[in-house]
Amino acid sequence: MRKLIIPIFMIIVVFMTRSIFAQAEEVGDRNSTIVEADGYAFLSGDKTINELREEALQNAKRSALEMGETHVRSYTKVENFQLEYDIVVSEAEGKVQILEQKDHGVTADQRYHVWIKAEVTFILRSASDRDKSNIINHSYLPLHVILKTDKKEYCDRDQIQISIVGNKDFYARIVYETAVGELLQLFPNQHRQDALIKGGQKVNIPDDTDTFVLEAIGPPYGKEKIILYASTADLGDVDLDEYGSDFFKIKEDVTTVSKLTRGIKIVEEKKSEQFQGEEFFQTECDITVRSK
Repeated sequence: MRKLIIPIFMIIVVFMTRSIFAQAEEVGDRNSTIVEADGYAFLSGDKTINELREEALQNAKRSALEMGETHVRSYTKVENFQLEYDIVVSEAEGKVQILEQKDHGVTADQRYHVWIKAEVTFILRSASDRDKSNIINHSYLPLHVILKTDKKEYCDRDQIQISIVGNKDFYARIVYETAVGELLQLFPNQHRQDALIKGGQKVNIPDDTDTFVLEAIGPPYGKEKIILYASTADLGDVDLDEYGSDFFKIKEDVTTVSKLTRGIKIVEEKKSEQFQGEEFFQTECDITVRSK
């Protein structure tokens, strides 16, 4: 039996048995749309180039917000939607987070042109605002993924098991953040490199076919975090190193990983006049590792 000991995990080559999952503490589900938008400002003799650029940027942000709103509001056309769920779109323009920006300068028709890729966040709530498990049964709803672990607290040498399931097809990245801030990519991994998961399909890390287990090991003990990024489009790349023969170590910090992961490519054939974007979802759960 091959073993690899690392600060928080130990990876052991054995075959796994099936487990029953209980949900770990979920922290901060975040629904959003990532859109592309253009903004323009007409040239004026009393405005500087910097002022025109800022005006065009603000117009692009407003356009992004409108596209995001239009997209998520379209879900409410489904019969009985508002009886079961409520969507709250970020009301402030400042909630639009710019991921990429291109300055095209002055165009032939005498307008200043700015292009952006931006994230527009919104809140999806069930009628009770407590149980979102039913969302997984409805592919017509915004992208939602349930992240679970088998328990919330682990003792030294306990095995850890993770599961995810979404309401529609999505691309996933699962990141484990240790108590000392080290980041490991658990999925996709060196055995399962396809990040696309079918809607309604439960994925376990590890599953019955994997030849490794995840084992909590310390010190240092304390709070650990499992982060899930999901999108209807392929996720942006992050800089990885092989970590043993199973996983990848992430070279960037968690803030950079979050930004790079959102560097998705908007699929051309999905574009329309109303919406030029993709759905995005992020959630995480905290676990605690302690000595026996």
